[in-house]
Amino acid sequence: NSHYLILPSFVEGFGLSLIEAISLVTPIIATDNTSLTDISKIANVGFLCSDVYQIANLITSNDLSNFESYVDMLDNCLLVRFKFFNESGIWHMLMKTEEVNNPRA
Repeated sequence: NSHYLILPSFVEGFGLSLIEAISLVTPIIATDNTSLTDISKIANVGFLCSDVYQIANLITSNDLSNFESYVDMLDNCLLVRFKFFNESGIWHMLMKTEEVNNPRA
């Protein structure tokens, strides 16, 4: 029932929680220091911030109240989920990261 997954890590290894959030159709708000930031940048499934202060500014601003943008992120999460998670689970997505570049294809 979450609207977003917030991952304010200074250092994050693989970022499995980001994949779990996308699989649950939950947009992400994270720092851009995980190994999966390319997926979230390309697929438009959330916000990437340079540090925790930018995350705090995003949360306190009106940027999260744009309903149309939120629905677009949900749609993109659904597209990524159906394309990569229904076949062989998370590992299928990891093996096909090039296809994440265009989730609508």
